[in-house]
Amino acid sequence: MELEELKRTWMEFEGRIDRQLSALDHHNRNDFQQRQRTRARRGLWPLFWGQIALIAFGAVLIIMAAMYWSANRNVPHRLITGIIIHVYGVIVIMMAGITLGRMSRIDYQQSVVVIQQRLAELRRWYIFAGAMTGLPWWLLWLPFVHVVFGLFGADMLGNVSTLFIWSNVAVGVLGLFGTWAFHRWLHQPGRESLAERMDDNAAGRSLNHVRRLLADLESSEIS
Repeated sequence: MELEELKRTWMEFEGRIDRQLSALDHHNRNDFQQRQRTRARRGLWPLFWGQIALIAFGAVLIIMAAMYWSANRNVPHRLITGIIIHVYGVIVIMMAGITLGRMSRIDYQQSVVVIQQRLAELRRWYIFAGAMTGLPWWLLWLPFVHVVFGLFGADMLGNVSTLFIWSNVAVGVLGLFGTWAFHRWLHQPGRESLAERMDDNAAGRSLNHVRRLLADLESSEIS
């Protein structure tokens, strides 16, 4: 009887230990998951401030361009270059604003799958927006430089040859075509790994970092 009593006491003791360890593991896991969610939310702060900087840059472009073209309404090439830069500034602000809006829609208290879906949508948009605001510089640099110089009284395009202008336009068009051709080549079957690496580079450090944090969080919830 004493042996049976000892066995029963030992089994009860083991049960209590198992329950305590299980509760501790559950607490540690929940604590880890909450920390990962907090780190994920904070991980996008560099992207947030980057978009704020882009909005400020777009505003500077708009002010600068509006000052230029409004003072040169009677000079066609000055008017056109000023309006081009003005419109580009509006596009930059619009793209950055949409990016901020997509960031604000991520609720880090939702399920990991939902957060990952939102992050994937943000990532795709960010890559697209980067292309839409970056690629035009193949052609945009010429009117931009003209407007900047024009604000200081110089007429760059008015003092260069037509051959110079059209040569630079041709180089820009070839650059755009080459970028488009490379993009098509990159997304052909069999190049998925290379395309993913290029997308990672385009997405930037913040989005890639948060993506890894969410992958770790998903693994911890599964286990």
